[in-house]
Amino acid sequence: MFTQTRTGRLAALTAIALLSATGSARADEHSMPIFVEPPPAETLANILFPHRYRGIETPPKSEPDAFGMMINFDLNSAAIQPQSLPLLESIGEMFRLERLKNKAIVVEGHTDGRGTDAYNNDLSQRRAEAIKHYLVESFGISPSQLVTIGYGESDLYDAADPLDALNRRVVFRATQSISVE
Repeated sequence: MFTQTRTGRLAALTAIALLSATGSARADEHSMPIFVEPPPAETLANILFPHRYRGIETPPKSEPDAFGMMINFDLNSAAIQPQSLPLLESIGEMFRLERLKNKAIVVEGHTDGRGTDAYNNDLSQRRAEAIKHYLVESFGISPSQLVTIGYGESDLYDAADPLDALNRRVVFRATQSISVE
């Protein structure tokens, strides 16, 4: 289902993505799936918005479910690199699912520890906005369904190595407080 040609840490995260997408518990952000290959739209929808069973929703969790994607951008830029477009296409396809027509998500931008706090906050916000723009323009998603937040380097995935590429990620979160009518 998921393939990864690189070795090491990203391969381990692919395994986490596979386990999480198939139902294993996701206790915190460090065990949430981080996709490096495009997953099926239904997989993404099930992570963010689990199905109802016999008309009853599963018990609410303390915080919304989320997944990450290793979206690549040009250096010091919000320009999305072409090899990342298939990942974003899986998000666009997710929004075409009937059960998500009135749902909204949060697009979080994160950076590594290079640069100043102010620069990283701005860069991560611009990158989240670039993803929103791509999804709105390419898939006709309503802008109100995509809330963007730039966290800069304030929430490093690997705080022990602030320059690790895993810190430069995009996280997609369900939002329970927004419903588009």
